[in-house]
Amino acid sequence: MPCRFSRVAVVASVALAPLAQAQRPNPLVATREGQLSAATSAPFNDFGASLALDGELALVGSPGIASAAGSQVGAAYLFQRTASGWTEIAELRASDGAANDRFGISVALEGDTAVVGAFTADATAPDSGALYVFERIGGTWTETQRLVGIGADIGEGLGWSLALQGNTLIAGAADDHHSGGAFNGGAAYFFERTPTGWVQRQRVIAGDGEAFDYFGHAVALEGNTLVVGAWSDNHSYGANGGSAYVFRRVGASFVLSQKLIPADNGSNDRFGWDVNLRAGELAVGAVGDTINGGYEAGSVYVFADSPTGFVQRQKLVATVPHQAALFGSSVALHGNGASNSALLVGSMQAHSPVGQYSGNAFLFERSAAGFVATLQVRSTALEQGANFGAEVEWEGELALVAAPGDDSRVLGMNTGATFAYRIEPEIERYCSPKPNGLGCMPSIQWSGSPSLSSSAPFTIGATDVLNRRTGLLMYGYAPNAAPFQGGTLCIAAPLRRTTTQDSGGSASGDDCTGTYTFDFGAWLRSGLDPELSAGVDVFTQIWSRDPLSSPAIGLTDALRLRVRP
Repeated sequence: MPCRFSRVAVVASVALAPLAQAQRPNPLVATREGQLSAATSAPFNDFGASLALDGELALVGSPGIASAAGSQVGAAYLFQRTASGWTEIAELRASDGAANDRFGISVALEGDTAVVGAFTADATAPDSGALYVFERIGGTWTETQRLVGIGADIGEGLGWSLALQGNTLIAGAADDHHSGGAFNGGAAYFFERTPTGWVQRQRVIAGDGEAFDYFGHAVALEGNTLVVGAWSDNHSYGANGGSAYVFRRVGASFVLSQKLIPADNGSNDRFGWDVNLRAGELAVGAVGDTINGGYEAGSVYVFADSPTGFVQRQKLVATVPHQAALFGSSVALHGNGASNSALLVGSMQAHSPVGQYSGNAFLFERSAAGFVATLQVRSTALEQGANFGAEVEWEGELALVAAPGDDSRVLGMNTGATFAYRIEPEIERYCSPKPNGLGCMPSIQWSGSPSLSSSAPFTIGATDVLNRRTGLLMYGYAPNAAPFQGGTLCIAAPLRRTTTQDSGGSASGDDCTGTYTFDFGAWLRSGLDPELSAGVDVFTQIWSRDPLSSPAIGLTDALRLRVRP
């Protein structure tokens, strides 16, 4: 074994026999990466009123920003994730921005295209609203088009919500007064990208829309499916019960396919406050739902698409529901709609350890019985009224949670803030093992959870290794994929290692009945390695002697694990 591996501890061994069978479902963990804030932050900017995330690029709306044109002109900010954190790379402003436009109330981002809504811009009429399209050209984000709604009238608020996918853009106008004479009935405008720019194709309305339905308050788009929330819809279940309308694209237009109202919907539930589509699943927030007597505690309904339309699968509430929490303020589905799917739910007035009504976000993971609450994603740097969870976005391993009401201790009231998190499985395999001299593939295993405080066992071991051979566990704080002794070294230097142990197995002959087990939980709790702190990623691999191969060593695949408090 090369001398650059320094021995730091003796890690105890325990019986390995049940290891593979005991390996529990792998939960997700959230680690805060940092805080996004604009260079021009000031009181009442409402930074984080809207969010969009595409890869490692984030777009954050700040509709309260003032300029020489007046107050509440608005802006939106692009941030790039780098090795050193999130960096502001561009400030987007409307070329014709004016006072009270509220540019940034909604944002959408995909590839080299960004769209920003200004729902009270005086476009075709006072407060009719407008959309601004920006393209990344030669590395610079440039405004390329201003969109207005054909037929948009006074106070209709085009751009309250946005959904962008490929060449399709949907913009909600929740205050739209459509042809039925429904004041604030709402509409959703469908624009399509053509070789010469974006063109309006359709003004989508609810066939049964009435005044003050606010159809278009939330929109979601996936493939040929469009869902529009109407949180104030009055129906047989109650006033302001809310609904969600499902449209399917047929040719060049969207056609109403279904109207969703939960069977337990009641007055003032505000079902349809937020909507999100992913992999055939639909999440709908109902922020006004009364839970256990708590008015406006809120809930989220999950639906699954089927040949006959969307079918309700589950109703979710907070782990500790309370009055006025507004659980369901924002929703973000994640995964492929199957066993690995998850859901992040904002509850912008939930209580947290830092104070009442500061806001919270809840993570739900799929189990055999449906979505189950597993953890809370929260910031401890907030105060009452921060509205943490008013907006959430989640893509890949990255999630954003906005607190547009956050009062910066330096900059003042309602400056706003947005927080970035990594949400990943607690433990993940990576890298490839080296086949041993008998052709077996040694496999790294684990049982339990890597926690600094829990006394429950957490072991890391290996199966399918040669019998009666010594081995040890190595770990470090960065991954690697370097050729090493005929295999792959999966951990970057500097490496730590345990003392050796015998693999056991058959008492005679050579076979692959050997196993290793190292009690890594005891080492975590020992405090002997100060770098093993909560939120740290640790990378582990098991080395063993293998005289039947050349060079005469064995290497398993590797694990990345996130240390829990």
